[in-house]
Amino acid sequence: MQGICRLSRRWHQQFCHSPAFGPHQKCLQSFIPSRQIRQARRLPPQRSNRSRLVAPSAGDYLKSDDTSLLSPTQLFSKDRDDLVVREFEQLGSDKSTQKRIDATDGVGDEAEEIWNELQDVERQLEIAQQGPFGPQSPFMMQLDPEDRERFKKVLEEEGYKPDDEEDALDLAEIDRMLEEDDAEANESEGLAVTLHIPRAHQSLVNHFNTALKEANENEDDVHKSLSLWKWYLRCQQKVPGFSRIISESVWDFLWKSQRAIEARPQHLVLLGRDMLAAGESLPLERKLQYLEALQACEQTAEAITTWEAMHEELNPNCSIDFLTRFYTTGIRLHAVVHRPQRAWNVATKALRKGVKPGILTEVISAWAQSKTPDSATKAWVVYLKMRYLLEDKMDAQLYDEVSNSLLDTKHSSMAVSVFKDMIMHHRGLGKNTLRHYQRAVGQIPKDSDPADFEKAVNQVSLNVLLFLPKEFQNKFFFASWIKRLLGQERIEAAAEVVDLMYERKIKPDALHLNGIIGAWLRDGSPRSVERAERLAREMIQVRINQATTHTENMTLSQSGSLIRKTTAQHGQHTWKRPNNLSRPVPAANLETFSLLFNFYEEGRQWQNFRQLRETMTGPAQLKPNTFIVNRWLAAELHTRAYDRFWKLYKSLQGVLSPNVETFQLAWQTSATQMQAFKPKPQRLSSSWGDESSHKAIFASMMDWAQRLNARKAQAAKFDFVGSQFYFEIVRSFCHQLDLAAVVCALQGLYRTFGATPDDASVQLITGQVARILPRTAASSTGLGRRRRLAGHSTPEQNTLKSIAEIIETLEADKKQETAKQAGIDLSDLENPESATYKKIRLDVMTDFLMMSMHKTRAEGDVNTVKQRLAQVGESMHVDVDHVNDVHSPDLSHSPKE
Repeated sequence: MQGICRLSRRWHQQFCHSPAFGPHQKCLQSFIPSRQIRQARRLPPQRSNRSRLVAPSAGDYLKSDDTSLLSPTQLFSKDRDDLVVREFEQLGSDKSTQKRIDATDGVGDEAEEIWNELQDVERQLEIAQQGPFGPQSPFMMQLDPEDRERFKKVLEEEGYKPDDEEDALDLAEIDRMLEEDDAEANESEGLAVTLHIPRAHQSLVNHFNTALKEANENEDDVHKSLSLWKWYLRCQQKVPGFSRIISESVWDFLWKSQRAIEARPQHLVLLGRDMLAAGESLPLERKLQYLEALQACEQTAEAITTWEAMHEELNPNCSIDFLTRFYTTGIRLHAVVHRPQRAWNVATKALRKGVKPGILTEVISAWAQSKTPDSATKAWVVYLKMRYLLEDKMDAQLYDEVSNSLLDTKHSSMAVSVFKDMIMHHRGLGKNTLRHYQRAVGQIPKDSDPADFEKAVNQVSLNVLLFLPKEFQNKFFFASWIKRLLGQERIEAAAEVVDLMYERKIKPDALHLNGIIGAWLRDGSPRSVERAERLAREMIQVRINQATTHTENMTLSQSGSLIRKTTAQHGQHTWKRPNNLSRPVPAANLETFSLLFNFYEEGRQWQNFRQLRETMTGPAQLKPNTFIVNRWLAAELHTRAYDRFWKLYKSLQGVLSPNVETFQLAWQTSATQMQAFKPKPQRLSSSWGDESSHKAIFASMMDWAQRLNARKAQAAKFDFVGSQFYFEIVRSFCHQLDLAAVVCALQGLYRTFGATPDDASVQLITGQVARILPRTAASSTGLGRRRRLAGHSTPEQNTLKSIAEIIETLEADKKQETAKQAGIDLSDLENPESATYKKIRLDVMTDFLMMSMHKTRAEGDVNTVKQRLAQVGESMHVDVDHVNDVHSPDLSHSPKE
């Protein structure tokens, strides 16, 4: 550095690159040819009177031959006609210590070596640019001259050209080839956006094309359509001008895929706006779908503008269905913005074009929603117009639409009259009501203007037209209306009908209010549940008051003490009257309590459940029915209160007639507590007695079945045949290792309900027998442990094989015997659904169980299996005298190895 910079080394390192430090601009002048410096000095002066230094061009320095200005030959030449700079080095202040130095000493050799390496790299680069078959490539140089020439001829025949010749290809030809490739790609890929876009957005378009292809291949898959919509939105947000590069076929498929998703009308709204912005013309059907989507998304202003534009360009050859949808949408839109007169005018145009008169229901709804003074009259005018046009062809759906719209808008009197017309139409008397209206307003032609109908109605009082005959002024008429509304899940409308009954001084029954209570409870919302409980408690309080009054009348002398006793015992469970209910309600009945019991059971609200139970049996003084008792039993089962369950179950006998659900709960409770007290079964028998045993439950079930009439017995068979309940009964006896009880259960269920064992029951019985038999065999021979230690198959596995063979043999013998007796072919007994096949299976399992009982003699204290079976059958109330005592010599031996 000191040899270059006339100042110090640190000064040069700090300021040599600074343009403001002038002295350092001369430090490297020795490396710049003096010819360039002299040319710069001979340039004409600038306006600023400052000289400008012109540096040599980069090309002069970057030449790789010896003529380059940066080559060591030129850079360190002594004969150059350049400015000569002599450099000295002075050790002290005395000039005698000055010593001339040469700055190029030691630099020239290193520069020459670097320059030679640079030239070698450039030569290798030139050879590499020629390609693997270039004239100076390593591959060509290692070949013999003769082989080299032959190889060049082969390359020319194959069309190979050097790089310089390939660069001279026609650019137009290249563009034509690229266009052909794009066309082939479009044909092979189908729906895709393939125009050239910036590289930064290509990934989004690729994802969109992938989703487009998957949705096209799986048109019924909603998830694929939603994924396509997701990538469409991302491309619209990120890719500039994305709508302009989408083809018409892609637009069509996008609309088709999003149209299939009925719950996403906003997709069609956004898609329609994008298509219109991109200059795409929407067909008439698609434009109507776009209009309906705008209406569904409550874009009313835009929807009305679109509807008016469509109305002007409407094709007169449109179908009736299209016109009905179009004009119905227009009427609804004008009704939303409170323009019923415009909706009425639109409906009039629609009727002239052949649209069915059912479209007038929307006009009636529009006038009913209006707040103008004459809105009720105009709504009834439109209804009369529709009745005149349809006559007796007006169906129940149109009546429902009109009455519901009038009821929702508080036009209750008009709604009652419309429902009355529907009842008359249902009775076949629809023409009578039409003649009543014609007598009142006069004969008006069907094609008359709306003004003529309105004029005729105004001449007659509206109350005359809305008169309700006396035959309909009763609770049965309104009860049918409430039932119909609840069937349509219109709970609030049904409650409005109840209010209408109070207004007309018709007291509703508990049956009417119970329907509304049940509908509110099924709705499940907090507000509906609160209203249902409040109404039910009010009805329960009325029942409590009636029961107290009845008791007072029976014991007038002790009325005061009785009321005090009732209040003391049940005061904490008395329902309080809501302050906001002033209308009298009917007294609660069993259905009211059943609804609340069922609701509390499903919600696991056991505290409210018990409180309601105590209120029912206490102050309300109501006797429960079988359904309510089943709810009580289910609650005790869920809370594991076995003591209360069996106490209640025992009290039910002889008082109420149980049903199938009662016995299902008993079997489930017995199995649950048997599993809970399995380590200590003595606690089970001492705590709950015989009522909880499986045999006692089965006996009571047989007694109950004998008391059923033909209709109830037939209904009970459907609950047993092929049901899970049958399997649960068999499993309960199998788990007790009581084969005699299993035989009695199979025979009792068949003789009483016609039920036979299915595949699951057969597998359960054979598995249980296989677990019993090896235990006896192993205990008698003493070989069980030695076999297990030796690694042989277990006795239970061997017994299962023997059992399968025995059952197969028994079944074959039984089929041959049955076919011989009935005179039929064996192939006729192979249908598993036939009654004969099921009876054969029952007989086979009975015989098999009898054989198994002979093998396990330690089951009872009686001497023979027949006596043991008769004893168990007597306790289970089953007649088993017809069961044969079957012996099996094969099963009596030890299991095979």
